[in-house]
Amino acid sequence: MQNSLEKIFSIGILFVVTLSNSFGYTLPKSATIHNRDVSGKTWRENATIDISFPMAERQIESSLYTSGYNIKDTIVIDERNNRKIIRCENGYKKIIVMIWRISDCKTGISWGFEK
Repeated sequence: MQNSLEKIFSIGILFVVTLSNSFGYTLPKSATIHNRDVSGKTWRENATIDISFPMAERQIESSLYTSGYNIKDTIVIDERNNRKIIRCENGYKKIIVMIWRISDCKTGISWGFEK
């Protein structure tokens, strides 16, 4: 009986981990999500994070690696106003993350699947 319960528990944990990873990318825990869209026609999630742009950039890169993504390209859109696009891959999944400075202590984040 104990062995069966352990197997069921292990399978349940594996299911939850697989399900959470199937959504693509997990934003840093400190991010506030303002919009989600699964249509594939726009950004999957739009969020803000209440820290400076350089700190947010480090947290986002860390969360990308934690989600299993490798950064392939970083494109600086506007260096003076801190706007960047980051292209990432996780085997068969490709995502684009855009980050930008809103204020000294707030950063915007949008991400979606690359087609």
